[in-house]
Amino acid sequence: MVERVADRHRLYTEWHERFGPFVRVRIAHRCMLLVADPAAASSILVKGPGYVPRKPSEYTAFDVAHGLQGYNGMLTHQDEGTWRAARRAIAPAFTVSEVKKQYPVILGCMGDTMHTLDTAIAAAGGPADFDIEHHVLIATNNVIGRGFLKLPEGFIDPEQQARDVSFIMATASRFICEPWRWVGHLYLPFLTAEGRRMWSARRRLAGWGESIYDLLQQRYAAAGGVPEDDPSLAGCLMRITDKHGNKPKRGALVAEICDALTASETVPSSIMWTLMVEQPTRVGPYLVPPGVIEMVEQPTRVGPYLVPPGVIVFPNLYAIMNVSSNWQQPEQFQPERWAQEHAEKDPITGAVRWVPFSLGPKACAGQNLAMLQSKAHLAMLLAGYEWSLAPRMGGEAGVAARTYLGVTIKGRGWCGSAHLSGGDNQGARWLVAYGYTPGLRKCDQA
Repeated sequence: MVERVADRHRLYTEWHERFGPFVRVRIAHRCMLLVADPAAASSILVKGPGYVPRKPSEYTAFDVAHGLQGYNGMLTHQDEGTWRAARRAIAPAFTVSEVKKQYPVILGCMGDTMHTLDTAIAAAGGPADFDIEHHVLIATNNVIGRGFLKLPEGFIDPEQQARDVSFIMATASRFICEPWRWVGHLYLPFLTAEGRRMWSARRRLAGWGESIYDLLQQRYAAAGGVPEDDPSLAGCLMRITDKHGNKPKRGALVAEICDALTASETVPSSIMWTLMVEQPTRVGPYLVPPGVIEMVEQPTRVGPYLVPPGVIVFPNLYAIMNVSSNWQQPEQFQPERWAQEHAEKDPITGAVRWVPFSLGPKACAGQNLAMLQSKAHLAMLLAGYEWSLAPRMGGEAGVAARTYLGVTIKGRGWCGSAHLSGGDNQGARWLVAYGYTPGLRKCDQA
């Protein structure tokens, strides 16, 4: 089979519908087992006899984000002990109690986005452009910068950061399934326009990481060191040690900071898809990667199969949340399905089948923040505006035809032209966006 790289999330799901919850494929030089069975996926992801902790080397494609040769962030650590030390260090920053403390910052950052939107509506006497995903990404990036790292205002250019992060993560995701691009970027980065843009973007990101590291060093030096009870992300990052308890080198900490600067890229995608298209089984399936790839290091039982070492197992989160073997009529929008008790679990096996943040030790570290931001931002956007899908999009089929797989499932050309009209009610202001921006109407204010 020839893999459809851009929409492989749908391709894999089609395979599961046709061949069942376990599909063996060979992609390039790799043997891979795709898994859409909730119980088998749980055994891979949750510590136990079938747990598979090893990340394959493909994850290191994301290290191009900072370009610091020889240094990994938490997303790409190949050594389990080093990953565990980093994860343990930053965990206090993302507890429910700490995330709740950032709620005013979350509202304030989204308020800035809504002010930008209001300005666009007020100023547009004709066609106007507004890229809602881009501006939500600015808001989520600012939450990390202002709230979690306590950076001074203007320390990072938020517009540039949003553009760079979105481009870097989408390009790095393509490297995993198109390794020839990765090789070209490593050895001939200036040969293509994409390579030149990637080079500039990652240089800026690494520069911001270096500057933040220097700022935090100065901040805690003036305070006499990092307090052990400081749960802020800044404090947690500066307390990171390696698996032996030693302070890592500067480059290793800068890589972790760069990871933090790119971590907000998934929430805006989820918000955009939720506003644009009714989702069948959950608030939005695009919040996390469609799957998690792990490498088997010893013979491991996965469902009914004994998988040999060297095979990549792929708990296919997207398929788990979309195949008919796990859900009745998964293609239908049925919010009432969630009225059932324990609807997130398979009614027969009891295995978790709603897995937007994955499961086990390597589940999303920032899931508490992601959920709070998604809910708060959606509430503000839906309360302040009425949304509709632009006719030029061609409905949900048109949206699906233009999607591609990045870290999350994305759409090409989010920013488009927009126009205003009076609408049905006197004084109502409409902003209907084309391209990949949904239509808006600013609600009348009492």
